[in-house]
Amino acid sequence: MSDRLSLGNYSLEITDREVVVRDQRGTVLETVSLDSLSGNLTLPDGHQVDLAALPADADRGLTDLDTAAGPAGTGNFGPAGTNTPGSFRAFSDSPDMFIARQGAGTLGNTSLQYGTVDGDPKPADEKETLLADGTSAVPFTWSSHDQWQVAENQSGGAFGRLVDGDPQDFTFQVSDPRFEIVDGILQLKAGESFDYESEPFVDLVVTATSRTGETQSQPLRIEIVDRNEAQTDLGLDNMTVQENAPGAVIGNLTVVDPDAGDSQTFAVSDSRFEVVDGQLKLKDGIALDFESEPVVNVTVTATDRGGHSIAEQFTIGVGDVNEAQTALSLDGANVPENAAGAVIGNLTVVDPDAGDSQTIGGAASREGV
Repeated sequence: MSDRLSLGNYSLEITDREVVVRDQRGTVLETVSLDSLSGNLTLPDGHQVDLAALPADADRGLTDLDTAAGPAGTGNFGPAGTNTPGSFRAFSDSPDMFIARQGAGTLGNTSLQYGTVDGDPKPADEKETLLADGTSAVPFTWSSHDQWQVAENQSGGAFGRLVDGDPQDFTFQVSDPRFEIVDGILQLKAGESFDYESEPFVDLVVTATSRTGETQSQPLRIEIVDRNEAQTDLGLDNMTVQENAPGAVIGNLTVVDPDAGDSQTFAVSDSRFEVVDGQLKLKDGIALDFESEPVVNVTVTATDRGGHSIAEQFTIGVGDVNEAQTALSLDGANVPENAAGAVIGNLTVVDPDAGDSQTIGGAASREGV
């Protein structure tokens, strides 16, 4: 059997052969043989503990405990009303009564506070309490910590310990099933994550029950830290433009970005285009010609403040406009006289609109004929 005592920032697990020193999280810091102790045990922080001065508790394994300096209890405790030293054992008729092996009498059926560090009595809030049934009360203190946070989109992760002392002295429940408590440490389960835009913080309640039956609940708030996320879509609400329209606006660009209010910068693959105030347009003085280029493929890239980029290719259709002819010519200029119905020559019309039809009409007059 072993006995476990809480002393400040440490707990001691004592058997009849050795002392195991643990920190508040239950991690073993060192193991010391009782044969090597001359009464005082030096804790990792330098404090001295006089083991021989601690009373024994048969239910927890300190009965007739002997150190190199003598039996446990020889320093401070004896039978009620006396100052007789002795190592303690459980009274045979009742587990919550104690007597000294070297004297008659009992310590009484009451709670008892005890403990010595550096030779001075421990403050009341640091002393360990024996309950009426002979068990030791578990100190119940929620651990202090800075505000707990987790980055959005992060899967899993540990926050910190919940109570001071040995976590194995407690059982825990947490109100949010996305969390779990492992060895007294609050953790986000693997595969669980949060989205800042929909849930900027999480409120939960942790309930702890000590091995001696005390139950306490503690509300906690976990802050979700916003992270810049990549855009998910890039769209254009119009993809046609009329030919011969310098500086024409093609349409409005829309970027879907999970980060509300994130700004975007744009780049266009075709140097004839630009993005101004979220609109894709031809640069001033630049126009397109249907006859030579009925469609234009343009790739637009949007980059947000976090450096994430999204690119999309748009096919811009160029609308045909009926344009005026630019020239009319006749390849003949002479005709023989008296040649009724003679052909003078071929007319040629230059029209930018390929395949456009022409209607030709005219009148001629001669005076003195």
